[in-house]
Amino acid sequence: MQTADPAVHLSHINGRSHPQRDLSPRPMLEIPVNAKTLAARLGRSPGYVAAMKAAGYQFTHGTRTLVSDALNWLAEHREFRTTGYRRNAPGFVKRPKSAR
Repeated sequence: MQTADPAVHLSHINGRSHPQRDLSPRPMLEIPVNAKTLAARLGRSPGYVAAMKAAGYQFTHGTRTLVSDALNWLAEHREFRTTGYRRNAPGFVKRPKSAR
């Protein structure tokens, strides 16, 4: 006996038919996340995501983005570093070190 759902097949146990689901992995729908959630998913701080944005990463869904897009961007920009990203911001004025 065939079922309407191709992911379900019947197994015969003790002479009776029992539906069994196919438990093979299926692609999951990815939901866009905000900067704070992206930082948590990447295991980084929100400042890390801010540095990514300053380095040119653009959120693909307005104020939200896909984790896979961020991972792809990081893979393409292996030279990305967070050190000193605020110093490159427009309007940054380097202060002279004070004498101690």
